Amino acid sequence: MVAVAVSEDEKRIEKEFLANRPPLAYAKLQGLLNETEPFEAVITQLPVELGRGTDPSNGKICLGEQMSVSRVHARITWNTEKACFEIECLGKNGLFAGGRVVTKDSIVQLTPKMPVKIGSTRFYFLPAVKSQCGVMSGFKMIQKAFEKAQPAASTTGLTVEDTIEAVNKCFRDIDYEVGGRDNLASLIKGYFEYSPANFKRVSITATGEPRYVLIKPEKTDDDKKRPPTAPAVPDAKKKQKVDITPAASAPSPTPLVTSSPDEVQIIE
Repeated sequence: MVAVAVSEDEKRIEKEFLANRPPLAYAKLQGLLNETEPFEAVITQLPVELGRGTDPSNGKICLGEQMSVSRVHARITWNTEKACFEIECLGKNGLFAGGRVVTKDSIVQLTPKMPVKIGSTRFYFLPAVKSQCGVMSGFKMIQKAFEKAQPAASTTGLTVEDTIEAVNKCFRDIDYEVGGRDNLASLIKGYFEYSPANFKRVSITATGEPRYVLIKPEKTDDDKKRPPTAPAVPDAKKKQKVDITPAASAPSPTPLVTSSPDEVQIIE
């Protein structure tokens, strides 16, 4: 296939789209600092330490100037063998996790929506839910939308609203993941107007909305001459392979979509 170079306009469009999407993260901590002050912290690197202080340097999550909290009171990590998040208590005053006391040097598994209490700070551990579109580029989303909207996408073309509707059919309930409907509309309109190598205006609706088609890259002569590859035929005589699952590496950070704590009170 012929490779199409990415233009400066397309780079700008993707950058603006990404800037308005949720941050890439492993999890979010959400609750109250000092019992009353709203508290929220995003975990973007692992391991991450939590402790006393107000200056979030070196990726540390600060819990305010509470004397009952150590400078480095806890550490959240990913256990590759157990494939789970864990919290290790490093402070002499301990902490609470899931309503149970966790003493110094103890490690407990963190589960979704688990309540944690360190000093007078209470929060829920909310791991990022696997994203439907992951770190997919804006252009790739639009491509998926045009595939979903066939045959209209190739004949009469799609308007911005048509494309948004097709994106929502491909990835349900993703308004938050894409930074809202307006951000998605701006992305699509930007590509339609500033990416002539990928989109072509073919018609206009009765209300004056332009319709566009996706331009497919042309095949090279080598692609046209290359015979199709026959599917591999499984050999029934081969021995069945043993599934040896390696230790799970840390999950990749994804657009921060979390489950709700459902307003459950944290109880010691």
